[in-house]
Amino acid sequence: MNSLGKILTALGLLALMPTSCHSPERVPENEEEEIYLLVGEPCSEGDYPKAIARADSLLASPREMSDSLKAAIMIDRNVSICEYGNLDWGIANTDTLIDFGRKTGIELAVMQGLQNRGICRRRKGDLSGAIADYKEGLAIAVKCGDEEMEQAFSDMLAIACAETGLIEEAASFASRSLELSRKADDEFGELNSVSTLAAILVKEGKFKEAISELAPYRDRSRGFKTLLRVKYLTPLLRSYLSLDSLAKVKETLAETYEALEGTPRNTQVYLVAVNTEAALAEKEGRYADQWHWLQVADTIGANGTSPDLWNIGRAQCLANLGRWQQAYEMECAAYEALDSIRRNGDSRELSELMVKYDTLSKENAIERLKSARLMWALIALGAVVVVVLVVVAAVSARKRARRRLERERQEEYLRGLEQERSRVARELHDDIAGSLVGLQWQLRGPAPEKAGDTLIDVAKRVRRMSHEMMPPEFGDMNFSSILMDYVARFNASDASHHIVLTDEGSYPWDSLSPSESHELYRIVQEAVGNARKHGAEGDIRLVLDGDASRFSLKVVNPMLPDSSVPAGDMADGVGIRSLRMRAALLDASLDVKADGGYFVLYVFQ
Repeated sequence: MNSLGKILTALGLLALMPTSCHSPERVPENEEEEIYLLVGEPCSEGDYPKAIARADSLLASPREMSDSLKAAIMIDRNVSICEYGNLDWGIANTDTLIDFGRKTGIELAVMQGLQNRGICRRRKGDLSGAIADYKEGLAIAVKCGDEEMEQAFSDMLAIACAETGLIEEAASFASRSLELSRKADDEFGELNSVSTLAAILVKEGKFKEAISELAPYRDRSRGFKTLLRVKYLTPLLRSYLSLDSLAKVKETLAETYEALEGTPRNTQVYLVAVNTEAALAEKEGRYADQWHWLQVADTIGANGTSPDLWNIGRAQCLANLGRWQQAYEMECAAYEALDSIRRNGDSRELSELMVKYDTLSKENAIERLKSARLMWALIALGAVVVVVLVVVAAVSARKRARRRLERERQEEYLRGLEQERSRVARELHDDIAGSLVGLQWQLRGPAPEKAGDTLIDVAKRVRRMSHEMMPPEFGDMNFSSILMDYVARFNASDASHHIVLTDEGSYPWDSLSPSESHELYRIVQEAVGNARKHGAEGDIRLVLDGDASRFSLKVVNPMLPDSSVPAGDMADGVGIRSLRMRAALLDASLDVKADGGYFVLYVFQ
């Protein structure tokens, strides 16, 4: 089938017209491979947003597909979601895939779902849940005689067991994986298993043995794609770092960047290079560079490593930079969290003794208080009468002032909402509607093959607008998680701007209530939208700061060279006034200024 035929097939599957009263058309068997490749190719190339978008369109198509084709599309969609870094969404999607596989009797779908759910759980730190998923998948693979999946689950069990300290069990699974791959003459599986064995040796501190194990495969590894190539290079990087072979680290890091070429910077696999850059900077005493790379890692998000363990390393970096107070607060918080499990056991034993002691103390206190209670009650009654008279007058005045202030806030807030509705209406009219009209002419014009890309682009923009209006995950995620998800989606979809998110304080962002999180998220979203619309191309810096009780937030973006808007105009605009009202709902203030060619929006309590 030529390229025009592929595009027309895609357009037929992506049709947005409702189904008619006739029975839906079924995808012919000879077209199934072409249709699957619409999702399979971008997934294998690491273009996960495109794979997800195409899979959603295909699964929503009115054309009927065979269960096997639908399962293949669902599997690659699930892989793309998990690798894109949205772990909670990935877990929910794997449950759907597993249920579909069990309902249709497609064991491969069940095994792939268990495999991906285990990967997501491992990355979230739930190693026991990951091991349970892998063992269930291994049992199914053995039962149905699928040695390829048996080898894959053995390899994953080796990794998970090593991370939980079950070294002997990990080595046993790794050896089983290597034996199965050699039996099948599977070079991919063999390199995968050898890489896992080397990772276990690194876990045991046997760095030279790990390098020796990997050495024969170095040239062969260059022929494989990103994920396996990076998995092979990871134990080499860690071994050279531990042995202080910095020249070898830089040489291997260059190979890692070569393997990552074309991979989006916000995907989890990039953490290998970013963490190595941070460790190398620390070895060489470049602590400012180390802090930069640690913040880049935070922007991408943790991958199977406890955030508390990450914070211990970050605290040491802050100490090396001379930021002692922040280093102390971060390390105390990290050790407090890591020590909580041990202290919970001790606390249970102590609490039983304290309950008995408190009971005896309260009985004695009650007896003493009985004799004094009557006298104090009479004194208190007289004082209360006087206080009540004063308080009633003060409260009445405050209520009137509060009602007046609340009305003013609501009126200003409603004006901001009307402005937001007007902006969405303009985007729908000027952007989406115009693109759909252009799509109509493309389909009727001499080059209809370009219409497929235009349709996918329109779908992405509609998806982006829906996310901006209210992210679907907001109800289930805290402020930190939804902000990381917003940054990842923005960086994946905008080629001319890139958000760099850093947290330079110790404020507990996860303590915000859902309503507070919503207001602060809207402030960030509006500020970033203004930066993208009115500022110059380049990095948009989103800086979180604060202490244990108060937060601050800055959005900094480069201004256009010919921009000469006075600071007073920036501060008095309708959009800024709306943002000030949102900040006021958080008991915070908002300020804007132009500073050295940069526009700075500052929110602080």
